[in-house]
Amino acid sequence: LIEEEADNATAVTSLFLRALSRPPTDTQLQTILETMKEYGNDRRQALEDVAWSLLTSTEFTFNH
Repeated sequence: LIEEEADNATAVTSLFLRALSRPPTDTQLQTILETMKEYGNDRRQALEDVAWSLLTSTEFTFNH
C-alpha cells in the first residue's frame, strides 16, 4: 500500500477489506485517521499498527 502511494483512507479501507472482508465504518475510519496523525511522518509504522490491530481484533478471531 505504501509503494502504491495510496492515501491513508484508501490504505486503511484496503486493510479492513483484506483482514475483515468489510470496509471500516465511518467512525472507525475517522478514529484511525486521527490516530495516524500522531505517527507524524512514520506512515509505515502507522499502517503496520493498523494491520496488527485488525489481525488481533475480536472480530478477526471469531469470524475468520
